[in-house]
Amino acid sequence: MRIFDCHSHWGTQRGYLFRTAAELARQEAIWKTQVRYYTEEEQAAYLRKNKVRAILDLSFTKFMPIQQMREMHDYALAEQRKHPDVIAGHWLSSTRSEPLNR
Repeated sequence: MRIFDCHSHWGTQRGYLFRTAAELARQEAIWKTQVRYYTEEEQAAYLRKNKVRAILDLSFTKFMPIQQMREMHDYALAEQRKHPDVIAGHWLSSTRSEPLNR
């Protein structure tokens, strides 16, 4: 059976849901789990092994600087180009209170 996951989170260090020491500590306190990062290749192999195509969520806040958002989006799209068989798309963010001027 093939699985299409419409909302999954990154397992790589760069794309992981929790990024700061405080966020990682909360993960351990609330869910009693420690972070285990995967390389981009390991993440893709895991999805392939389990016959999953996923839409991945970078899960950053609207308060991240716009340049950092762009870099994260570029990273996600580059990984999708490398692994289109398992990364079907992304949850991308650009919610800001001020206009997005380039």
